[in-house]
Amino acid sequence: GVAYEHDRYGPVWVTSTMVDNELLVVGTDPKRHADTAWKIVERATGPAAGSLFLSTHPRSPHLWMDMPLAANAEFSQAAAVFRRDALGEGHRSLPVASWSGIPEGPRRVVQPTYDQHGKEVWMVVWNPQDQGSAIVVVDDATLEPRAILTDPRLITPTRIYNLGQLRATGRK
Repeated sequence: GVAYEHDRYGPVWVTSTMVDNELLVVGTDPKRHADTAWKIVERATGPAAGSLFLSTHPRSPHLWMDMPLAANAEFSQAAAVFRRDALGEGHRSLPVASWSGIPEGPRRVVQPTYDQHGKEVWMVVWNPQDQGSAIVVVDDATLEPRAILTDPRLITPTRIYNLGQLRATGRK
C-alpha cells in the first residue's frame, strides 16, 4: 500500500489486494482525525484483481496501481491511474506493455515508481529471461510515455528503486 495526506481524511494508508479488485483507504491520524482513525474511510473498485504495488508522490494528484497477477492480459499489461483523493470516481487505464514495443510474452507491468520530483513514473514491463523486457517512463501530468528503455541486458527486471526519495527522507 501507500500512505499520503488525503484532502478530507488527513493521513491515510491505501491498500489493494492480490485476490480482488478493491482498494481500501484507512484513516491513520488518531490526534487530528479521531473519528476516522484506524477505520476504513473509503472503498474503491479497481480494474482487476492481481495488484502487487501502489504508488503516489506528495507532489502528484495521482495514485498508480499495477495488476501483474491479473488473469486477463488487458489488465496485467496495463497500469491504472486514479485521482488519489477521489478514488471512487474511477481510473484511467494505460497500455504500458503496448507502449514498450515488445511484441511477445506475458509483458506484465509491475512496480510503478516515481522519480524524486514526482514528475515521472517508471514501470517495468516484465518478461521471462528468453524474451525482451523494458522500462517505460510515463509523464505523471499528461499520462503519456516519455521514454522506453530496452536493452538485451535488461533481463526480467522486477524492481526500480528511487534513491533520490530515500536521500530526501534521510534514509540510506
